[in-house]
Amino acid sequence: DYYALLAAGMDKDFVDVYVHGLYGYVRDGKPVYENWDSAFHMAKEVLTAQRGYPLILAFDNTGLKQGCVAIQYTPTGQLRILHEWLIEGMGTRKDIIRPFIWSTYPGIELFITGDPAGVKRSDTDERTTFQEINEAFGLAATPARSNSWAARFNAVDTFLTKRLGKGEPALL
Repeated sequence: DYYALLAAGMDKDFVDVYVHGLYGYVRDGKPVYENWDSAFHMAKEVLTAQRGYPLILAFDNTGLKQGCVAIQYTPTGQLRILHEWLIEGMGTRKDIIRPFIWSTYPGIELFITGDPAGVKRSDTDERTTFQEINEAFGLAATPARSNSWAARFNAVDTFLTKRLGKGEPALL
């Protein structure tokens, strides 16, 4: 059987896409997070922030390929990724993120963090990306404690391998 031969020795994502014709992706090369399972870690519906709990904005705020994720840690221990932005070819784009957050989650408590390298002053105007973020949101952003690869990798991978009460993913 053609499809049985095609599926032999392939991972679930490959089989879903090329054998079953499902939406998905096929990995090329070694994944950063081998514990990521799109069928398990992807929300089945659009996630929204829960009122009464802070929204965390985590910026990758250095260089010309910057990003930000809006996440929330729920009382059940689940870390929910609510929104993500990737901004290429320009600096910190708080003018894109701020209006979205304020219009989508008016009055929500914010905690803002970012790449600790963002405390470095710019060669052109001597400002830091943290100063830009602080001014945009009207509160102090806190640099992450570490920029080490191991700390950043383990922070995510720990949630990928953890299961909650009813077998739910700790990262969604």
